[in-house]
Amino acid sequence: MERAAEPFKVFGNTYWVGTHGLGSLLITSDAGHVLIDGALPESVPQITGSIRTLGFKVEDVKLIVNSHVHFDHAGGISELQRLSGARVAASASTATALMAGKLAARDAGTADAFIDPGACKRYVAAGRQNLAARVAKEAKP
Repeated sequence: MERAAEPFKVFGNTYWVGTHGLGSLLITSDAGHVLIDGALPESVPQITGSIRTLGFKVEDVKLIVNSHVHFDHAGGISELQRLSGARVAASASTATALMAGKLAARDAGTADAFIDPGACKRYVAAGRQNLAARVAKEAKP
C-alpha cells in the first residue's frame, strides 16, 4: 500500500489528494468538483479523507476523470464514484476496460494513445532531441 500524504494546494483551486506516490487531484468549483484519477482501491479512504481535511465534501465531486486505465490510476474509481455519485470520464478504450472491470490489453488493435506500445519511446526520443536543440541554441553567444 502507498504511504499516506498530507493534502495540499497545488495552485489556485487545484489540490493534491493522492497518496505519497500516486496522484489524485481535486479541482474545486462552486458548480461541483472534479477528481482526476482514483489511485488504488485501498487508497480511497485516504483520498476521501484528504478531500474532507481540505474542507470539501466527497459528495460535491461531480466528475471523475481517469488519465489512463492502469490499475494504480483507476483502481479506486468505482468506490469513489459510489461514494460521490459522480460521472466518470475516460478515453473510449479506457471506458470499455473500466466498465468490464479489467485493464485494456496493449494489443487491443486500436490507435488509442493510451495503449500505443511505442508511444513512450517516441516521447523520450523527441524530448531528448528537443533538449539537445535547446542546449545548442543556448550555448551560442
